Amino acid sequence: MRLLLNSLLIIVLFSVHTAWAQVFHVSTQAEFETALSQSASNGQDDRILVYKDALIQNIPYEREAGFSLTIEGGYDADFKRVIISIDPSPVISGLKSGGDTDLGVLERQKSTTGPTPPPNVVKQKSSGIDSTFAAGGATQKVLGVPGYEWRHGCGPTAVGMVVGYYDVRGFDNLYDGSAASQTYAVNQGIASQRSSSNPGHYEDYSLPMDDTASQPIADKSQSGGTHVADSIADYMHTSWSSDGLFYGWSYSDMISPALISYVKSKDSDYTVNSTEYDFDHMPWNILTNEIDNDRPMIFLVDTNADGYTDHFVTVVGYRIYNGQNQYGCLDTWAPASEVRWSNFSKMKAGTSWGVWGGGKSVFSKPVIPDPPVSSVNMVPILDLLQ
Repeated sequence: MRLLLNSLLIIVLFSVHTAWAQVFHVSTQAEFETALSQSASNGQDDRILVYKDALIQNIPYEREAGFSLTIEGGYDADFKRVIISIDPSPVISGLKSGGDTDLGVLERQKSTTGPTPPPNVVKQKSSGIDSTFAAGGATQKVLGVPGYEWRHGCGPTAVGMVVGYYDVRGFDNLYDGSAASQTYAVNQGIASQRSSSNPGHYEDYSLPMDDTASQPIADKSQSGGTHVADSIADYMHTSWSSDGLFYGWSYSDMISPALISYVKSKDSDYTVNSTEYDFDHMPWNILTNEIDNDRPMIFLVDTNADGYTDHFVTVVGYRIYNGQNQYGCLDTWAPASEVRWSNFSKMKAGTSWGVWGGGKSVFSKPVIPDPPVSSVNMVPILDLLQ
């Protein structure tokens, strides 16, 4: 009897590693601090579940770039949730048929702030968790969006943080090098600045620098001879005198065009679908759905409660806290990585950080299929003769 082993097949399997959420169960301050510390560097989306009677103090914590952190209070000793904050916001009616595709034409609004907060803007921000959070059964989710400081306009800076977030998450052609911090390359991507002989956005559209005149000083958006657009601020028309904008100002209806055009200029395989809303067409569940799906937003807000828009921010989280729906944002002002929490309220006189509207975006790129299962045919290695 002759047995012949014709070939030996070696199967090679390819897999993609997914970052799964790590869940921490917390009953003490020490456990809470340990959970925060580990969540800041473990390369995962994390959830911290807090015992309802835990006494959690307000301590600083770090957000891990590219990953989310969700904290939920109100759990019993078996970590079954028994206290849940109630969403106090009314159902916002009046959405037009067709959803995102039939919002009509929004009246354009603009930002007017500079590199530092106006004198009457509250500067307090938070990098901690309040001691009443756990007992009240509150919910908080924050995305690890890198914080960038104001760079020749709050509009391009706010958009730039969204771009940086996606660069960290695998769309890594959007900025040169790491986008986890505000590097020279990140700054150039937000708003280019070079020299008079090799002008960028700043030289062409911010100089001569505007003064207190009633009209912006004419720049190259009017005289021509500008550089080829190479930054978010270029595509957003930030500071363009031809649009009636002073240094650092941007219009709301340029959020989507700037984001889409900049991303396409960096990698033509990347696609961005973007939708802009005014507050009346942006119910609370749009914000929570975007954050729950790990997608930051951009809001145009009224920081000083005078009833007029003045500042773009990057929305990185939400929380239901002490009976209030609140949005968490990076406001482009130092310290840039600290989150500012404000009530999710419509802009009106007397309401600080009231929301005029905002934009959401979905990034995508071609799906690269997994390599097929491969086989390696080996030369017969054994003949068994009998």
